[in-house]
Amino acid sequence: MTPEKTIVVMALTMLTASANATWEYKDVADKMGEHGVEHHASISSVEKNQAMLMLASTDSGTSILIATTGVMNGETVGGKLWAAQVDIRFDSGPIWSYKVQGLNDNFRQGFIERVQVSGNWEKIDAQAFIAALRSAQVVHVRAPIYGEGETVFTFNVAGLKWP
Repeated sequence: MTPEKTIVVMALTMLTASANATWEYKDVADKMGEHGVEHHASISSVEKNQAMLMLASTDSGTSILIATTGVMNGETVGGKLWAAQVDIRFDSGPIWSYKVQGLNDNFRQGFIERVQVSGNWEKIDAQAFIAALRSAQVVHVRAPIYGEGETVFTFNVAGLKWP
């Protein structure tokens, strides 16, 4: 499944999730038979579905996405993409800065692709991020939302079951 199709599928899931939802799981078969089954997990923020964290995994790798109902402030990168910075805190641990990147036609959804370590942006280790989700009870995500400024979304992430 392409990144664009993954975003669409996960956004549709976002519309039906409840505000105090637990993790929702869905397996999507690759109808072309190239990548096997894509596994999805998603959870809505406690702020009345204003944001959603999503995981998607195929044979070729794991993606971590964030979607918001508001437009994330970002900058255009290379014509077809945009990038924004979000801050994420697992429980009461340190705050980590991440780069979110998405398609230019939708500033509400993007892939969490880079993490800032010692002042440098490094490719995210998806498995380490998922391990942090598994061990956390609550995750806070601060994102720049157009017209609202820095907005904090809270996710009750306890109980993640992931391959």
